[in-house]
Amino acid sequence: MDFLKKGFLISTPVGLYYFIVYCLTEGIPFPLDLSDLPALLTALGLLCLLISALIISYATLSSYVLLDPLNIGYSKIVSASSFKNIQGNKALLINYSVFYALNPVVLLFLVLSKSEFTSFIMIFNSFFIPLAFSYYSLSPKRQLFKGEWKIDNFTFIKFAKISITFFYINLFSLISGFLAIKYILFSFDLESDAAAIISFSIVYFLSFFIFIPPVEKDISERINELGTKKVLYKELLRYPVSYIYLILFLVSLIPNVSYKTASSAFNILNVGGGVERNYYYSINSKITVPPELLKECVDDKNYCVTKKVVVILSFGGVLYVKDREEGLVYSLPSSHLYMIKSMR
Repeated sequence: MDFLKKGFLISTPVGLYYFIVYCLTEGIPFPLDLSDLPALLTALGLLCLLISALIISYATLSSYVLLDPLNIGYSKIVSASSFKNIQGNKALLINYSVFYALNPVVLLFLVLSKSEFTSFIMIFNSFFIPLAFSYYSLSPKRQLFKGEWKIDNFTFIKFAKISITFFYINLFSLISGFLAIKYILFSFDLESDAAAIISFSIVYFLSFFIFIPPVEKDISERINELGTKKVLYKELLRYPVSYIYLILFLVSLIPNVSYKTASSAFNILNVGGGVERNYYYSINSKITVPPELLKECVDDKNYCVTKKVVVILSFGGVLYVKDREEGLVYSLPSSHLYMIKSMR
């Protein structure tokens, strides 16, 4: 419960920031009706959830790196090398390129070339690459091209653990990469193949820092920590992935990105976000609708229908809409307007 409280305290001001940016961008006054606070909190919750979807995918991926749940000795496994002059960070970079980034690179090439074998190749790679890396990491000193196929101290359980770990790392590499690229393209209104390739390069360059294991503490640091309370930010700085989270957070605060995120969230909530709708209302309701928004009134049936309008936000009993032709923003009483939804 304490974790949820802290998460709420952090997410609320961030969500509120998105909300304000959205209102200012659309040119509508910031709603301050406290009676609708629950609706505001719901909107904020979804806004934060939408942003968190990307973070969660990275967090799930990085948990295998940071926590090593299957106890495979991750820090040593990812630095395995068959060459004496390629060790440490060099080996880590090569292993990342071959066993982490290869599958996404192949997928990008297949998608851009519109290959009909995309599904088959990706399914094959998703299983083959983890198995190949598991074999390689257990026998880095063996030279396969010389027929040295035997693995020293081989155990099926260890092989299975490494394979499972890197299967999920590969899987979440694809998921998180896809979400990150889509988020970048969506936030900055990019559609070209060149933009997709650039976004891909940025995402998988940053993803390398997720692949890096945390800096191990020496004996003196461990002794000094005994009986002391750990400081959270100092612990986080040990993990390179923390800087990725910071970058994602800062990008999400760019006004254009915040606006697009808020727009999507309100669209999902069905309370705005640019969705286009027609409304009708009873003539007896005695509300005033600007003639620029009216499509027709049927006197004998006692109702009027609006033109198709762009719904910006429905909040606090007020419906903020935009005229598609003029681009002007109008506020209407939402309690007397009823949506017309096509079933097509």
